[in-house]
Amino acid sequence: MKIAIIGSGSIALGQAAQFREKGHEVSLYVRSAPETPETVALTATGAIDWQGAVTFSGSVAAAIGEARLVMLCLPANHHKALIDRVVDHLGPEQILLVSGHYPMTGIYLNRRLAERGENAARACCISGTMVTGRRRDARTVAVSSIRQSLRFATLPGLSGDEMNGIFDEIAGKTYMNVPFGEVVFGNMNAVAHVPMALCNLTRLETGEVWSNYGMMTPTVCRLIERVDEERCAVAAAYGITCTSLADHLHMSFGTSPGTVADMAAEIVRTRGGPNGPASLQSRYITEDIPFGILPMIALGARKGVDLTAHESLVSLFSILFPEGSLPENDMLGAVGDDVDLLLSGTAASV
Repeated sequence: MKIAIIGSGSIALGQAAQFREKGHEVSLYVRSAPETPETVALTATGAIDWQGAVTFSGSVAAAIGEARLVMLCLPANHHKALIDRVVDHLGPEQILLVSGHYPMTGIYLNRRLAERGENAARACCISGTMVTGRRRDARTVAVSSIRQSLRFATLPGLSGDEMNGIFDEIAGKTYMNVPFGEVVFGNMNAVAHVPMALCNLTRLETGEVWSNYGMMTPTVCRLIERVDEERCAVAAAYGITCTSLADHLHMSFGTSPGTVADMAAEIVRTRGGPNGPASLQSRYITEDIPFGILPMIALGARKGVDLTAHESLVSLFSILFPEGSLPENDMLGAVGDDVDLLLSGTAASV
């Protein structure tokens, strides 16, 4: 299969290695690359041990070309601008796969196509990334893991069965097809990351090395659990049952049932866990506030749900960071009421 990947970070390179290892043809849109496609050597280590050739191009049109699947692997604050460029080159049979738990990107593509009088988007949004890892340099990636289970939702122009056929071909496995709302409300990154960033802000600012799960102390976790309760309350207002963060940790790590703080302590004892971020430019702040906390506030406001903890986090970070220094969410206004239509089950009319 011909696959185009928009991005050149750790996830993009890890995905390229995974797909090439399985024999697929991969081209990447790399903003700094020449517009004329060039063949480069890519090396992956860790969970994927592979070395071979991929194509880099600084042209969106050239990178997408005749690819059957176009995968978006970028920080969320770049999604809208890239969709505005991709939409002019995306053919009616090409599928857009949005990596990283950002379902509003698919909704925005749907709206852009509707504005041009075209059919509903053939797009899929997944509840995370298919691989995890860290980029060593522009052509080397250390892949930490290949996720064995993910949830995904499709837009009206694409069926779940067709998408699972794609997953089986590119990754050798199928994933759980769920209603769109489960992906919208299933993002727990902001629930944990933003309170952790706030309560460990001096560690980020000074570049300290610290244990992510080790600093999920009982006091910090009370804030995390309150934010999580509010997320689940918004989901319930839309008639959607979502998994709590505590249940997620129990299912993902096999921890004993308990409070989030108890589970975090058990993870530290049994696994160690990763270090926390060491920069104020961490995605815990630059992505999870505008694209995790703010959308939940917007959705909650439509249903009259009290989101005191969410709103307090935004207020505090607005004081801590000078005006304009945090990325804004340029998707919220762009998707309008379309997200409500999908959540209410009237997706065909979007």
